[in-house]
Amino acid sequence: MSNKRGNNRTLFTGVALALGVLLLISVNLLGNSAFRNLRVDLTEDKLFTLSDGTEGLLHTLEEPLLLRLYFNQNLANEFPAIRDYARRVRDVLAEYVAASNGMITFEVMNPEPFSDTEDDAAGFGLQGVPVDAAGDRLYFGLVGTNTVDEQSVIEFFRQEREPFLEYDLTRLIYEISTARKPVVGVISSLPVYGGPGNPRAGEPAFKPPWAVITQLEQIFEMRQINLDAGPVDDDVNILLLIHPSNLSGVSRYEITSLCLMVVER
Repeated sequence: MSNKRGNNRTLFTGVALALGVLLLISVNLLGNSAFRNLRVDLTEDKLFTLSDGTEGLLHTLEEPLLLRLYFNQNLANEFPAIRDYARRVRDVLAEYVAASNGMITFEVMNPEPFSDTEDDAAGFGLQGVPVDAAGDRLYFGLVGTNTVDEQSVIEFFRQEREPFLEYDLTRLIYEISTARKPVVGVISSLPVYGGPGNPRAGEPAFKPPWAVITQLEQIFEMRQINLDAGPVDDDVNILLLIHPSNLSGVSRYEITSLCLMVVER
């Protein structure tokens, strides 16, 4: 009985983290001006706080992670906007370290031109931006690695993605701390995976998937579920319902059965 309860607690923790990531994505996709202004004010006062979803992920890390920020401080002094953004990135990463219970180590690397550190940055796939006539390149990217040398990178911290900074950092940590992507089953009556458009109405011939689906595919294994095609695969960990209208009694039963099956695992 105790093992089953322990497994259930682990499952519920995983589901809670997944929902936290979903919430973080949703807020960032909304990108409303009130949220952006709040973030700027908090950052200016150095009161930036991590979301519950991020803190939940950090509290459950099971292996040490190493984050290395590659940044040319000397070259960046000529670009105040980048210099200030780098300071913010360092401050936010310090919050990640503080919330990780010692599981994250953070280092700042200075990839001077023609140095071994610059070679390392290029080898990791970080992007160096030419900044002068001599061809010197400014690096401003992040490399995350785990204990088996699996890695994930942010090639360059672009300022237009500043409102998404926490999401990008959390996604990187998630990628190197999760051995297997959870499977998310999607049930929806809406064309969330895209579909034929109406060119006469100014639409493309094929509508792309919704932005939230595209984002989630970077974190989860997304699987579209058609309840009329048969039973749901038993490896589905999370069920995502998006406006599931006109469900038959059989479909409702399938959804209920799937939820019970996941909880009993």
